[in-house]
Amino acid sequence: MTFNLFTLTGLVIVLGMVVDDAVVVSENIITHQERGLSPIDAAVVGTQEMGKPVMAAAITTALAFGPIVAMGGVLTTAYGIGGYDQIVSPMSIAIGWGLLFSTIITLLVIPALFSVAHDATAFLNRVKMRLTRQELQ
Repeated sequence: MTFNLFTLTGLVIVLGMVVDDAVVVSENIITHQERGLSPIDAAVVGTQEMGKPVMAAAITTALAFGPIVAMGGVLTTAYGIGGYDQIVSPMSIAIGWGLLFSTIITLLVIPALFSVAHDATAFLNRVKMRLTRQELQ
């Protein structure tokens, strides 16, 4: 499979979902941090609250490609079982795998990065304080 206009169209569709889902989950985590939860607790609670909406968005997008399913199924169209469509196949592969990985990234990687980012920020602040003390002496 090569990158062509239809593959890139599928990737653009999925990229929009990744950004949207990431913003929703991130905002919820930040809201919980501002309410006083620790970064790890905020990541867990914020992700749990947004897990269902993120999954619903992925399922809704998958169902929007119902006509492709009616034409023989996404997998059969994408991988050439029973025929290969040069237009639909690359787009359906990009959207299918993109939905899977975007959901995993949104629900697992982003909350983990929020926890790590907080630890990294705290570490850098400690280093800055030590350097400032050494300069004063």
